[in-house]
Amino acid sequence: MNKLLMKLLLLGIAGAIYLLTGRNRRQIEKIPEGMEILCEPPGRRYLVYALGVFVFLGIMLISVLYIMDGAPKEARGMWVVCVAMAIFILMLTMWIGNMIAKSCVYFNQDYIQIERPFRETQIVKWYEIRRVGGNYKNAIQLYRLDETKILTAYISMVNYERFCDVLKQKLKMEELT
Repeated sequence: MNKLLMKLLLLGIAGAIYLLTGRNRRQIEKIPEGMEILCEPPGRRYLVYALGVFVFLGIMLISVLYIMDGAPKEARGMWVVCVAMAIFILMLTMWIGNMIAKSCVYFNQDYIQIERPFRETQIVKWYEIRRVGGNYKNAIQLYRLDETKILTAYISMVNYERFCDVLKQKLKMEELT
């Protein structure tokens, strides 16, 4: 019962964050004209945010109850450390969620544009892909001629099927030439 309650609470917080932050509008607005997006589902990012908010609110609730119960003055330093850690965890989960949002791939019929946190944008033409590893049912890895891995795409990603369709089409066209 406790696990169910915690999951429901996390989903509720994630839903509230989703509604408050504009329903993923910022990520949708960043999609370049004429391209499609391949990215992690936004729900994962919102669950990371919700986990941080849940921990923060839980520690703050315990702290308020602790002070209202007449906390001894000698223990207030430890209380400050707990509150500081709650704030740190909240900021860390917000940062991790933003890194998940930054990690996306834009694609069209001409090229793939790979966005990753702390790296420059990488643009790969479809003809530069020389090998596809994995299988289309779970995950695929794209490699260059020198066996450098370009990208791994998972079935759980948004627009995975469309990405695979474009990839298959481009691989067939390359076989004909």
